[in-house]
Amino acid sequence: MSKQLSAKDLSVIHDNYKTKTHEEIGVLIGRSRHCVRNSCSRFGWLTRDDSWSDEDLKTLIDWYSRPGSSGKDTLQLEILASTLGRLKSNVCRKAKSLGLTHGKRSVSKQKTLDAMSARQKDLIALNGHPRGATGMKHSDETKKVLSNKSKAQWVVAKTRPLLLELKRRQTVRTNIERYGTACPSQTANAGRNVYSRCKRGVREDIGIFVRSRWEANYARYLNMLKDKGEIASWEYEPMTFRFENVTRGPYTYKPDFKIVTSSGEVEWHEVKGWMDSSSRSKLKRFAKHYPNHKMIVIDAPAYRLISKSFSNTIHQWEA
Repeated sequence: MSKQLSAKDLSVIHDNYKTKTHEEIGVLIGRSRHCVRNSCSRFGWLTRDDSWSDEDLKTLIDWYSRPGSSGKDTLQLEILASTLGRLKSNVCRKAKSLGLTHGKRSVSKQKTLDAMSARQKDLIALNGHPRGATGMKHSDETKKVLSNKSKAQWVVAKTRPLLLELKRRQTVRTNIERYGTACPSQTANAGRNVYSRCKRGVREDIGIFVRSRWEANYARYLNMLKDKGEIASWEYEPMTFRFENVTRGPYTYKPDFKIVTSSGEVEWHEVKGWMDSSSRSKLKRFAKHYPNHKMIVIDAPAYRLISKSFSNTIHQWEA
């Protein structure tokens, strides 16, 4: 890190910033023009490099607006910088700040392209190739090896789906021979409930299979509402919604209950005592893909409120 400018150096900059360029002031104090420019910017001292007269601005705008200008004519830009008595970098910076040019503009004149190429070659000859590989080329033998490897990779890429399908079929045959089923893991877990506290099964009083006590109790609650005429009807898992153009995560969703209100409107009720990531994704996608369908989530607080109010009056309520 360079040392800070002394009070004497700052005094020299202050005495000369109106009449000299950054580079000229840098020579006086033994610093770079960037150091001088940063100091002037910090103290608000506008030098000849920073201040632009109305005449200079008009010349700059006219040059960039001339017919047939490519916006990146390097040779003509050097002439413009010389005419204005400024560095080319200063002219470029000012043009960019005014929106007259941009960094991704193209070069159309062959003369300019040749000049840029020659300047780059001179820089490489003076400082060396930036990647340290100047003049290096692949031999014919190396090119042949690279070609063969590339062709082999394309063969693998094209045949990979077929290999995966053959592997899947072999796995199915092996499972059938050993276990008598293609999916032994699902068969082993068929009678096991993933949520251990849930009590799934058929409830005789409501006549349907449900996946938990909460769903069974909510069905009894809906029967009570139907008897009172507050709803017209209800069904358990009557429909599966599909999420189109989905590549990851859940692509289908089957709500717990379909409710038809007394006014004929349709609602979907989801009983959720535990909201896992998969359930959250399904509900978000349902709202996105089916915005016209009304979804009501019966979470833990809502279920407990129903239980507190009706568990003593509804027959066979499960605690």
